[in-house]
Amino acid sequence: MLAPGVSSTIDDNQEQINSMIKMKLLEMDRVKALDYSKGVRYLGVPLFLSRNKSKDFAFVKEKLEARTNGWKSKSLSWMGRATLIKSVAQASPVYTMSTCKLSKKLCNELDGVVRRFWWSPKKLSNKCYTPMAWKDLCLPFEQGGLGFRSYESFNETMIAKLAWWVLSGIEGAKSLLARGACKLVGSGDSILVWNKPWIPRLPDFKPVPKASLDIIPCLTVAQLMNEAKSQWNQNMLSSLFDQDTILAIQNIPRWRVNQQDRWIWLKTYTGEFSVKSAFREACQVDQGIEVNAVMKKIWQTQLHQRLKMLLWRIAAGVLPTSDSLIRFLPNLEISCPFCNVCGESVIHLFWECSLARAIWFGLSGICTDHFQPACGVDLVEVIVFPCVDLVDALDVDSFILKGALILDLLWKAKNNKVHGEGFLEAGKLMLDFGRIWREHSAILKTPSINNGADHGTVKWEHPHDGVFKINCDAAVGHHFSSIATVA
Repeated sequence: MLAPGVSSTIDDNQEQINSMIKMKLLEMDRVKALDYSKGVRYLGVPLFLSRNKSKDFAFVKEKLEARTNGWKSKSLSWMGRATLIKSVAQASPVYTMSTCKLSKKLCNELDGVVRRFWWSPKKLSNKCYTPMAWKDLCLPFEQGGLGFRSYESFNETMIAKLAWWVLSGIEGAKSLLARGACKLVGSGDSILVWNKPWIPRLPDFKPVPKASLDIIPCLTVAQLMNEAKSQWNQNMLSSLFDQDTILAIQNIPRWRVNQQDRWIWLKTYTGEFSVKSAFREACQVDQGIEVNAVMKKIWQTQLHQRLKMLLWRIAAGVLPTSDSLIRFLPNLEISCPFCNVCGESVIHLFWECSLARAIWFGLSGICTDHFQPACGVDLVEVIVFPCVDLVDALDVDSFILKGALILDLLWKAKNNKVHGEGFLEAGKLMLDFGRIWREHSAILKTPSINNGADHGTVKWEHPHDGVFKINCDAAVGHHFSSIATVA
């Protein structure tokens, strides 16, 4: 039996021990959390960031350099490099860029890795021939670029995609989203006339009031409709807005009475946000460059990708001809390797040289004296937008293919001559052209499979006089096959 007061002392000691154990456990958990925070990642992205974001995401640059260094050992064409850059190099950090805002310094370093691989894939040095700025290469095809992605702009658009998911519940939005986000009119109860964007055809998608109007801030779009919400109240529209705004409101697509107001993205046909449309919007606004019809047409043709790249290099002025290399190599021989009379420029090499004249006239019947292109864009325009004097409307694709193959033939002949691999005369070049033309034209004329066209019932027809027709059929089975012909 314990003495009086001993029991209470034991209870006090037990409570003190329990509190000390709890404090120790909390301290251990805190230390463990600090240890975990140093290297814990989820799907390759750090869960805990330090003050130095460039160091936290240095692994993105390391992976990119490892990929490009592996490619440098391979002999890749310009089109092959462009494909690898778009499909692998600029697609690998998509998840990281869609969840975290990378520093501007790191984005510039990533651009530098890809830029060095594009211009000089086999050299480790930073010095290389760069006739076009990287920001120009990141423009869309129709604006003269190659559609490469600037890492900083792409990171911004991926973060904007996150903002799009919550835009319907957020009053303010990113500046990029504000350029294409608009309210689709349904009931009109949730749309404030003067505060929310809801008129697609107007700048900023907001109405313009009359000059002498006292604005009612709480006015909703529903109040601009009749009682049945089936039509606009014309009297109210006339009293509130100018004529241009009234016409824009009347052109809003008809709505269903029970349809709810919702956000749409005006830069796509479906109204749904896409990274591609947002990136194009950012490029158009930031660069302020209009669409180039020739550049756009190049990538819309049915040519092989390698031929498209050659046309783009000619139009963009990045083809390494002597007149462009002389700026970097003052002692370079600038005369044309074919005629040794004039300086080697894009126009002379592909159009004005005696060999080029013979090739164009012999293969397509074009007299180059009738056209005087001033630059590479003009030369490519003659090919992708042929005038009616050169070609029938039904043979435009064949003419474009022939023109691109002639340019490719001349460029290869020039390189063979310069690098000592032999030079072929015009007659031999034309024979080689015939073989290449048959290969490409066969692909161009091959009809698509299962295109849904109804060709009707095929009926046998009697052959013409002096012509033998051979009808054949075949059957393939598991154990044997057979074929039959009837003449």
